[in-house]
Amino acid sequence: MDATEKWNVPFAEEWLGQIRDAERCKWCGEGDKPINRARFCAACKRTQRYAATVRKETGALPDTATDHERWKQNRELQVAEMMEELCKADGEQLSTILHGDLYDAANLERLFNRAAYAICQQREFYGHNATQLGMTFSSDQRRILAYLLWTATLADHKRRRMKLAIRRLHRLNLRREEREAGSDAI
Repeated sequence: MDATEKWNVPFAEEWLGQIRDAERCKWCGEGDKPINRARFCAACKRTQRYAATVRKETGALPDTATDHERWKQNRELQVAEMMEELCKADGEQLSTILHGDLYDAANLERLFNRAAYAICQQREFYGHNATQLGMTFSSDQRRILAYLLWTATLADHKRRRMKLAIRRLHRLNLRREEREAGSDAI
């Protein structure tokens, strides 16, 4: 094989195979940082420890605790459990990117927007480019791009995991209250 034939070899399949075969965190899918024996990255291990500590404190809450103390401890437990769910959701997203049946250009555009928000705090930075992305890149190339964008989003999620959990719980509570208010009106 001469030098010009090497240029035409598609490297996307090879790179995607290396990315898929990397050792990853059990929850979030992080593969770039060191992983402990239990297969957790440092951020997921901290989240797991935090949740275990909060569960222990909630179980050890005395009977003489006030309603406010109970509410506060239960809220902290909900936040810790939501943080664990967010860790696992990041891993599921990576699994979809690398192993899903179809990773289309619309998902890639969504990841471009998430990365733009994580980096420059601006939504819809790359709007309405899905067709161009789909025509420009092959399926394997889209997966590699999605993986690279996902790593930036994951780093942002790891920094803001507690804030994200609190916001998500707040939204879930608002939705629940809206449903209850709607059912009371009927």
